[in-house]
Amino acid sequence: MCESFSLPMRHLLLRLLILFSRKGNELSLDLAMKTTLRSLAQEYLKTLEGYLAGGGEPSLQQGYELGRRAINSGMGVLDLAHIHESTLKMVLLKACSPEETTQTAKAAEAFFAESLAPFEMAQRGFKEANVALRQLNATLEERVIERTRQLREKDKDILRAYVDVFCAVTGGRLVIMKIEEIEAALGKTIGEERTISAYRDISGVREELSGVVEREFPFLDLNQLTVAVCEAATNAVKHAGGGRVQIFGQDSTIQIAISDSGPGIDFSILPKATLTAGFSTTKTLGLGFSVMLEFCDRVLLSTEPGKTTIVLETGKKGVDGRN
Repeated sequence: MCESFSLPMRHLLLRLLILFSRKGNELSLDLAMKTTLRSLAQEYLKTLEGYLAGGGEPSLQQGYELGRRAINSGMGVLDLAHIHESTLKMVLLKACSPEETTQTAKAAEAFFAESLAPFEMAQRGFKEANVALRQLNATLEERVIERTRQLREKDKDILRAYVDVFCAVTGGRLVIMKIEEIEAALGKTIGEERTISAYRDISGVREELSGVVEREFPFLDLNQLTVAVCEAATNAVKHAGGGRVQIFGQDSTIQIAISDSGPGIDFSILPKATLTAGFSTTKTLGLGFSVMLEFCDRVLLSTEPGKTTIVLETGKKGVDGRN
């Protein structure tokens, strides 16, 4: 039916349909125009990604040609800006940080400016669209920053909840802490740090522990403490490919820190990693942590991607209290 109208009239009808659709009315565009818009949007996304990946001048030239095609298809600056906005949102979803978002948005702005160059030469409001894009970029950056802040706050809330839950379930013997808090709680270094990268290295940990206990903490049950330390060391080898073991002392309390650089325990699965279903209400802890808590006074745990530390604590008072 569009062929019964003059070319200017067809463009006017299409522009009115697009305008009404943005105000919430579900109006159908001409099938040929919808196909053109969809095709142009797909090519715009592909070309923009190519430019952001280092396409350089050839990609900018393709962006310029897309602008010319938009004009020839009867589209205006706002139409192309709408395509760019939708495309940019998809691209920014891949950004991993506010800094990367800012860099990507600035680079995309240069590409958008090139695609608008034909409109500039045709005097179709390049300056106004460019200002609108910068405002859009600023808004998107603010949203990304706010979303990042919300995720960090959510992690803090989850951590605080786990601290309370694990403290209540274990009677204060399994304590979730930040790495800075654990470092502040450690006493003086005793003995030699041991590196473990395979199960056979754990024998060296046992030897080091035996020597320290005999010299500094002869009142402790060496056998029970060795079982707990070996359990933690085995977990480090199994789940992180290895780690480090260092012994500390604070008054009459021995502290054995087992650290690794593995992926850490995700907060969302932390209960499953430390609390295992299938046991009675009095034995809800998984095997590894059950052993550690049975033979130690306290277990301190800090975990995040790239850094997990478990500190096993026991002392003279704790041993006397259990005996």
